[in-house]
Order: sequence, then structure tokens, then C-alpha cells
Amino acid sequence: MEPVLKSFSRGEVIFKSGAVGNSAYAVKQGQVEISIESDGKRIVLDKIGPGGGFGETTAILGGRRTAQAVALEHTQAFVIE
Repeated sequence: MEPVLKSFSRGEVIFKSGAVGNSAYAVKQGQVEISIESDGKRIVLDKIGPGGGFGETTAILGGRRTAQAVALEHTQAFVIE
């Protein structure tokens, strides 16, 4: 399947921890924060900018997301299913 370019607004949740994952993302523009919650606190694992990718592990192996992805600014990313 062809990648689809999708836009996300600042603060928009791209996916939540625990969601079924069947897509990977490649950032074209903007920045995405990957985080988890532990003991009620948010822990930032990574910030991904243009050229970076995320979500590929769950997309390949199946299962549920182990982290949350949120757009830190207006972001465009290719969605690969």
C-alpha cells in the first residue's frame, strides 16, 4: 500500500498507549513526542523530527502500542500501513 501524507495539529494525539498498532509513521515536517506514563508521571522517550520514523515495531510485530505519540507542532507524516 502507498504511504499517505497526513497532517496533525499541535497537541494532537497520533496514537495512545494501549491502542492496536497497524501503522508506521515517517515525519516529513514538524516534531512528534513519544512518551509513556509511569507512576502517574509522563516520561519523554524521544522527540522525532523530519526524516525520523516511529510506530514501526508495533506495525511489523503487531500487538498494542507501548507509548503515546503527540504532535508538538503542526506536523505532516507519511502513514504506512
